[in-house]
Formats: sequence, structure tokens, C-alpha cells
Amino acid sequence: MSEFPEEWRELAQQYEALGTIEKAAEALELSYSTARWRLVRMGIEINQKGPSSWRMMLTGPECREARIAKSMSQEDLATASGVTVSTISNFETGRRTPRPKTQEKLASALGLNSGEGPTH
Repeated sequence: MSEFPEEWRELAQQYEALGTIEKAAEALELSYSTARWRLVRMGIEINQKGPSSWRMMLTGPECREARIAKSMSQEDLATASGVTVSTISNFETGRRTPRPKTQEKLASALGLNSGEGPTH
């Protein structure tokens, strides 16, 4: 985590200490979306209940790798998961991080257990 700016690391510490993104964002005078985005970019798994119930999430690169390994196009994955092609594209390229439920849909359509990335 040392490769991230100090203010990002402070956010991670606040999130762990306070238990919710809302409280951590407020403590550091950040918007919720900025705080959430930074936590996700740092690889900190989040959900609505806070760090005490973190669960593994599928990452964009893992999604892309698993999709390609199964010879699926983004359109194929969209059909199989019920998630839009735009959401899949934005996720795989790192422009957006879908909600955990959406990530679960993608993982399920890819035949991955929740939180289990591609096998090598």
C-alpha cells in the first residue's frame, strides 16, 4: 500500500477504524464516491457493511482474463450475466467498478465462485 499517496492510506485507516465509507469520507472531508473509488483502486474489498464483513471481489483484469479464457466476447458475457456491455467494458478497463452484486453476476456467468479469480 506504500505506492499510494499518504491521504489514500489515511482513508484506508479511517475506513478500517470507523467501519463505513460514509464515516471515513466525512472524517476526511471527501465525497462518498471519491472515497469508495480510492478504496477500490487500492484493492481494499468493500461492501455496504464495512470492513468487518469484507468479501473478495472480482477485479476488472480477472474478469477479462476469465472471459478470454472461456472464449467469450463482452457481448457473450453480457448475455450470460444480465450485465450491460458498457458496464463490462468499463470494469475491465478500470474506468468503473461495479457494485458487488454486479460483480457476483459476472463471476457466476464466468463459472467462478464469489471472490475466486481465474485459475492458472
